[in-house]
Amino acid sequence: MQATLDLVPLLTASGCDLVELGIPFSDPLADGVTIQKASFQALQNGVTPSVCLDVARQLTQKVDVPLVFMTTTTPSCAMATRRSAMTAPRRGSMA
Repeated sequence: MQATLDLVPLLTASGCDLVELGIPFSDPLADGVTIQKASFQALQNGVTPSVCLDVARQLTQKVDVPLVFMTTTTPSCAMATRRSAMTAPRRGSMA
């Protein structure tokens, strides 16, 4: 993740006007071999959707270009469900 934090500002300083960040998925069957291997390697190295969001948060402090995510709906839905379950008691409701 440090490489991403170091590289993205260099890319934007060189004229890049948008950055795509991948959120790995454990079963990217619809993706090509390269993305499948990259997702597997990222997951093996502990990269989670939460880590990706944290990196994006850090990057927004360093660069002034849009950051977009490449992912599937599964990680997004899983994070939304988990967040809802964690905040439900504070809202006085059940998840």
